Amino acid sequence: DITGNLVKSRAINNNGAGSIALDVSNLANGQYIFALTEKDGRTSNIKVTIAR
Repeated sequence: DITGNLVKSRAINNNGAGSIALDVSNLANGQYIFALTEKDGRTSNIKVTIAR
């Protein structure tokens, strides 16, 4: 979540497709940081807001 607590961890193999679909239906409304780590160690942090 936005405070740094790990909410969910998952290994995904997208075979270089360039996009990833994640099911967030079980997450409450709020702000989250999705941290993605590539096989080569590169990381990306994406801030996501869920509002339904």
